[in-house]
Amino acid sequence: MFASQVTSYTEAIRNGEMPCVESALKTMAIIENTRAVDAALRTYTEEMSALQLPTVDYKTLNDHHFTTLQMALHIFFNKAIMDENHEFQANLNVRITYYLL
Repeated sequence: MFASQVTSYTEAIRNGEMPCVESALKTMAIIENTRAVDAALRTYTEEMSALQLPTVDYKTLNDHHFTTLQMALHIFFNKAIMDENHEFQANLNVRITYYLL
């Protein structure tokens, strides 16, 4: 990711242009945060799909959901960058809720 940014900056400077660092950082954050949401959601759906249904009781299902949700959030927070408005975290929460429906 950073290597491609350096390459595009170098090309822009060679062409007499002035690259915008802020725009590049925002673009990189969008790409990385999208990847973070996808990785977290993939983990959540894989772990929830591994649960044998029907479960013995509601508590088993709820405990598995909570543990799996914590795993997904851990993955998201380790990969996400500059999600200051929690936009991507909210997107992850919506997608997990949609998966549960």
